[in-house]
Amino acid sequence: MTYEGIAAAFQDTLLLNEELLSFWSWFNKDPEGMRLESSKKMATIPKSAKIIYTEMPRTIVPVGKFPVVTINNVCVFPGIPYYLKAIFNSLQGTYFVSSGVTFHVRRLYLNVFESAFSEHLTKTAKQYEKTVVFGSYPKVNQSEYKTLITIESQLAKDVDDALASFKSLLKTEWIVNDFDVLSEAWSSTKDRIDYGNLEVTFIENLNRSLQLVEKVFEDYRPEEIYLAFNGGKDCTALLHLAHTIKNKRDGDLQQESPPLTAVYFKPKNPIPEVEAFIQEAATRYKVNLITEEGPIKEALGRLSKTEAGKKWKVVLMGTRKADPIGKNLQHFQKTDDGWGNLIRVSPILDWSYKEVWTYLRNFSVSYCSLYDEGYTSLDDSVGCERNPTLKYTDETGNVKYKPAYALEDETTERSGRRR
Repeated sequence: MTYEGIAAAFQDTLLLNEELLSFWSWFNKDPEGMRLESSKKMATIPKSAKIIYTEMPRTIVPVGKFPVVTINNVCVFPGIPYYLKAIFNSLQGTYFVSSGVTFHVRRLYLNVFESAFSEHLTKTAKQYEKTVVFGSYPKVNQSEYKTLITIESQLAKDVDDALASFKSLLKTEWIVNDFDVLSEAWSSTKDRIDYGNLEVTFIENLNRSLQLVEKVFEDYRPEEIYLAFNGGKDCTALLHLAHTIKNKRDGDLQQESPPLTAVYFKPKNPIPEVEAFIQEAATRYKVNLITEEGPIKEALGRLSKTEAGKKWKVVLMGTRKADPIGKNLQHFQKTDDGWGNLIRVSPILDWSYKEVWTYLRNFSVSYCSLYDEGYTSLDDSVGCERNPTLKYTDETGNVKYKPAYALEDETTERSGRRR
């Protein structure tokens, strides 16, 4: 119907394009020597239309090119967001060029439906009608919030002022912390990167990490990937990164992918608070949590013989260069002999201690409560204690500890380790 409508708009007729038919027959895997009606329909385009081929990642289209039909000033994109976005990015700067106009967007999540705040919304929209556009979107099957409010403008100040004005009219309990809404993790992350006043170096590292995780998800199937998760700050940051990319891809494909798999190698003397947090995180992120008692090498050997383990090809690790084993690692590296035939991927390898905490705190990522009690590096109940460099005496003479994110000398991160 799309091509029929376009042909009618330009007073043109439809014609079966043999070049396009060959592509769609290959793409749709038509039986050899046959042309399915679905392929013919997709190849029947306006007679005056032209076909341009975009460069595409081979992870999306194995041949590396995708045909796009154009007629006059109309460019026809496929309906699947995943392909649409890739084609748009490929055409940008060649077929069409950005006008340079920037739109600033803010999102607000509310746990009530519009009927509760409609008067406030109307009042604020009227106040800023010349430069700001409001959108209100109910979410009937969403447990985390009931309404998403979008506020858009070409003027950053106006959009911020409009948001502040609208929020001032709402009850505090109606507002959901937008970075706690895991179902909107990708859009929240983009907003924070664009408008969060974060350091350039950190944004570069964060973007690189997101790209590394996305490459893993593009190159491997969900059942071929697992994330090593011990409840520490680094792998917690990694878990949120992985969830963010999963959220992005689910949105692009308009369908929910299988849950992430996380593996917890349980030490001999586990810390109760850490174990409680691991279970809490597994529930929160809806991951498939596999717990196997250590030592890690032997545990991995047992898991590699299970049905799930036989499919694993990649392990996502929260290792950083500051770690004892991280100094000589690469982002992608084959595991050593005896550790399974896996590719070890370390997306946050280049992050500093400070950047881990910048991410956890600025993106409102929940972490183990022990980090707020002076612990900076967690091992097991025998192997770690509070970091002595965070110790201080308050005005009443009581000895206390600052939270982990207050650590100033990053070289003392592991000072609380007994081994």
